[in-house]
Amino acid sequence: MAKALRTTGRVGPTPSLSLKPGARLVREWGGRTHTVTVTEDGFAYAGTSYLSLTKIAKKITGAHWSGPRFFGLLHSPDRKSAEGRDG
Repeated sequence: MAKALRTTGRVGPTPSLSLKPGARLVREWGGRTHTVTVTEDGFAYAGTSYLSLTKIAKKITGAHWSGPRFFGLLHSPDRKSAEGRDG
């Protein structure tokens, strides 16, 4: 808990994502571009409806990933930020 407070400034679960229907998430993986569309009920990918991004990330990669992290919606608190660097 102390680490979470130091890193994020808060303790508790991560606030849920606020994605509007019609939004598109795009990710390059395995030499292909994968596009997910946010729907009223969840997500659409490759002609199939899903309730979670994590299931889509697993379908794409074959391994367990955090769906929001896979699509770049969450940043790992352990990852150093490159913001403000010129190279």
